[in-house]
Amino acid sequence: MYVSDFDERVIAGAADDVRAAAWRTAAPPGIPPRRAYDIFKRAMDVSLSALALIILLPVLLIVSLAIKLDSKGPVFFVQER
Repeated sequence: MYVSDFDERVIAGAADDVRAAAWRTAAPPGIPPRRAYDIFKRAMDVSLSALALIILLPVLLIVSLAIKLDSKGPVFFVQER
């Protein structure tokens, strides 16, 4: 084994250990680390999506008003099946 290979394996293994240890310490007692990550990720997804909707709401309202003023049909296209 070459010295460079050994260094890469040690450094890569250490990074994995640090990430795993960080989640173990961040997880509340009684909740497995993976479950804590899933809860955190879901909370971030929902909160950032809600924030994006709030920020984009004025733009969406202006676009829908422009569509309504420009055409005689509804704002949302509905296709008959």
